[in-house]
Amino acid sequence: MKQFFEKWVLFLNKAILKANRLLKLPHSIFDNALGQAVSFLSMNERKPAVVYGHKGDMGGVTVDLFKISGYPVYGCDIKEPEGLTAIEAAQKGRILFFSVFPIGEIPKIISAIEPFLTSQHVILDNASEKEKLVPVYKTLDQRGISICSTHPMCKHDQPLHGQKVLLMGVGGNFTEAKSIAMEIYGKAGMVMIELPFNLHDAETGATQGFIHWIQRGVGMALEQTEIDPRRLMEIGSANYTLYNESLWRTLIQKEEISAMLIESFFRQESGRKLGRAFLEILGRLMEVAQTEGDLLSGQFKGSFEKLDQNGLSKRMNEETTAILAEIANLQLQSLRIVSPSDEPGTLIRVLAPIAQEGISILTIRGSSRKDGTADFHLALDEKTITPESLERAKEALIQAGLIVENIENNH
Repeated sequence: MKQFFEKWVLFLNKAILKANRLLKLPHSIFDNALGQAVSFLSMNERKPAVVYGHKGDMGGVTVDLFKISGYPVYGCDIKEPEGLTAIEAAQKGRILFFSVFPIGEIPKIISAIEPFLTSQHVILDNASEKEKLVPVYKTLDQRGISICSTHPMCKHDQPLHGQKVLLMGVGGNFTEAKSIAMEIYGKAGMVMIELPFNLHDAETGATQGFIHWIQRGVGMALEQTEIDPRRLMEIGSANYTLYNESLWRTLIQKEEISAMLIESFFRQESGRKLGRAFLEILGRLMEVAQTEGDLLSGQFKGSFEKLDQNGLSKRMNEETTAILAEIANLQLQSLRIVSPSDEPGTLIRVLAPIAQEGISILTIRGSSRKDGTADFHLALDEKTITPESLERAKEALIQAGLIVENIENNH
C-alpha cells in the first residue's frame, strides 16, 4: 500500500507540473488539486505527528491543522517539562513539525534527535527565516529524509482561510513531506505558493524585514517626539487611517519577531541594497522639500509610472476604497453579534431580526473563531434606526440564541 501511495503521489506531482507549464495557471490551483488527491489517497497512511513548540502561538495552530486532517498528533515543548522530551517525541512520531522560536533552536533540537531519525521520518517547519536551517537540512536530506519547509504568511490569531502559505521542498526527497504540508494547509483553505527553499530569505525580505524595519522606526519616532497616536487616529485622513492599520499590525507583534525579521533582512545583500536606497531617497526628499519643493512631484510621477504595471493602481484604488468604506461605516453605528455555532444559515439568523425592523446594513464583517463560534460586526445605517427598533432587534437576536456583545455609536 505504501509503495502504491508513493508512486501515485509522484505521478500526480509530475502530471500537475506538466499541466502547469502547458496551461500557465496559478500554482495554487494545481496545489489544491494535488492536496485533495493526496488527502484521498493517504487516508490510510496516517503517520503520527509531533509538533515541537506546540505551546507557542503558531505551534497550537499547527496542532489543530493536523487534528483537522485526521492525524494522531502529540506535542513537545520546553514550556511543558513533564511532557515528552525531544528524543521521546522523535521516537513516538514519524512526522516531526518544528514550530520553534527562536529559530536557532531548531538545528539544536535536530542535532540532539538525529541519531534516532530514520528515512521513515518526515520533517516540516514553519520558520520565518530559513538560513539557519540549511546545514542541518542538508545532512538530513543526504540520509533520505523527506523535508518540506513552510511559511504561513499570517499571524496565529487570523482565520487561515484565504491566507497565503509558502511551500518549499528541500533537497531531493521532499515529495512525501510536501504532500503532507499541502494536505493540512489545503484543509484550512490556505493559498499555497511554491518557492525555492534557498531563495526564501532574499525574496520575502521586502515583505517582512523591510516592513518591520520601517514600521518599528515610525513607532519609535512617534514615541520619541511625543506625538499622541490616538490624536492622529482622530484627525487622520483616509490615507492615514489605512496606513495606521498596517502600522499597528506590526507594532502589536512580538518585539523578538520584528528583531529577527529585520536582522535576517539585513543579512541579505538584496536587503542591504534596498535599505541603503530607502535611506538615501528619504534624505534626498527631505533636502529637496526644503530647497526645491516644486521638483518633488516630477520625481514622484516618474517613479509611479514605472511601478504602475498592468493596471495595478486601478486595482489598488478599488480595493483600498472598499476597505476604507468598511472601516468608516463600522466606526459610526455598529452592532457585534456572536453565534454559539458556525454553520450554514447562521448569517440568515443574524440578519433576519434586523431586517424585520426595517434597519439597513451598510457593512458586514464576519469571521469564524477557533472555538467553533461565529463573530459578526455589522455597520448599521443610522437613517433607518430608531431606539425602539434597535431594542426590538436586539431582543429578537437574544431570543434566537445569539449573543449581542456591544453597540458602538461614535458620532
